[in-house]
Amino acid sequence: MDALKFCTDKLIMVKGMPVCPGVAITEGFVSPYTAAAVCLMTEAGHEYAGQTLDPCGSVLSGECGAALCCDVRGIIRNEADKKGLVYLQPSYGTVSRRGLVAQMASADQTGVAAKDAQTAFGVLKIISTRDDGDGCMAPLAEAESQSEINIFEAEIPFEKFLPAVFEILYCAETAGNVSRFDGLKFGSRANNTAGLNDLYARSRGELLCEEWQLASAAGALVLSKDFFDRFYRKAMCVRRLFFDAVDEMFAANKNAVLRLPAAYKNAHTVTALAGVPSLFLPGGIRLAAPRYKDEWLLKASKKF
Repeated sequence: MDALKFCTDKLIMVKGMPVCPGVAITEGFVSPYTAAAVCLMTEAGHEYAGQTLDPCGSVLSGECGAALCCDVRGIIRNEADKKGLVYLQPSYGTVSRRGLVAQMASADQTGVAAKDAQTAFGVLKIISTRDDGDGCMAPLAEAESQSEINIFEAEIPFEKFLPAVFEILYCAETAGNVSRFDGLKFGSRANNTAGLNDLYARSRGELLCEEWQLASAAGALVLSKDFFDRFYRKAMCVRRLFFDAVDEMFAANKNAVLRLPAAYKNAHTVTALAGVPSLFLPGGIRLAAPRYKDEWLLKASKKF
């Protein structure tokens, strides 16, 4: 792959640059180190163009050839789809999470937005280098065979439950990860507070972004003694069932990737909850492959 410029979204840290620009509670804080994926890209000779709040816009305009993004909720990949770009979400554990601002740690993963699949996979080949700084990285995959990759369609297991399961787990994990932003241990703080409780309440109420406020409140609820078994434990059980069902579905369809319905609005939940790779192509084409068979998506993309 030829040298290119690349940018990052606000959840990927770069030494000396703001942490989560645009979020008031992190205002004034700069990252003490650079994310592993960014280091790998610059070491491979690619030019870092900076942080952006609009990674898809930066790629579409030609300002950057690719954007590294942490897109657990599917917002960026849906935006890429609307703008005619490609978005590659790798298998969970393929790319080091070191240097990501943690939200849903069991699904956080660096993805790639680009104008074409070849570029996206060229970037993935670089950033998927093993990093001992992330204990959840998977063993490096063996070289893929030249077998023909087929495409199949199937009903998504537990489909009607996935949005609720995702939201419960996202809120629970995010609540724990953003609890450090309390105005005391870490993060900016509200002015003229009256005591410790007021400091906590006003700092988080005034400075946390709305998404993190809602996730913190909902997460505290589902993790509470009264609701833990009813919500969190049950969501974890369904996730396990879904995880196994996805493995069985791919096992029954050898050397094939799944084409998700274009109208399916929760494609991100499949990747997040099963840890499988997905590829969004222009025109509403959404593909998912077995875990750690990311290269199958590139082969399948050539059929479109």
